[in-house]
Amino acid sequence: MKHLKTGKKFSRKKDQRQAMLRILTGELLMRKKIKTTEVKAKEVKRLIDKIAGKIKLAAKGEKISNLAALRSLKAELPRNINSQKFIELGSLFGRRQSGFARVTKLGPRKSDGARMAVLELVEDSKK
Repeated sequence: MKHLKTGKKFSRKKDQRQAMLRILTGELLMRKKIKTTEVKAKEVKRLIDKIAGKIKLAAKGEKISNLAALRSLKAELPRNINSQKFIELGSLFGRRQSGFARVTKLGPRKSDGARMAVLELVEDSKK
């Protein structure tokens, strides 16, 4: 039975899958827009929505206010994302409560026909 089990396996072992998702999440936070397969984009969107709440909690205003949230984030993300990036992302999300990422579907990839998508961060319209 698959009760309370979420996420795709991507035909990878657990550590490889976690590393792939961590890298994709880090790249999305750094670049604010990435192009990947549709299934990977949907999985990363699920993770980003959870991480964005922690980013908002850690970065209040112009400084890091919640050290525990910051340490939790640093454990989940690649090392190339620093504290200053968390402050920038916290202001990017603003007062938005949910829907921090958007998946836009594209056509199939030419080489293997995989469905592609663009995954991008959604900025807060009420700044």
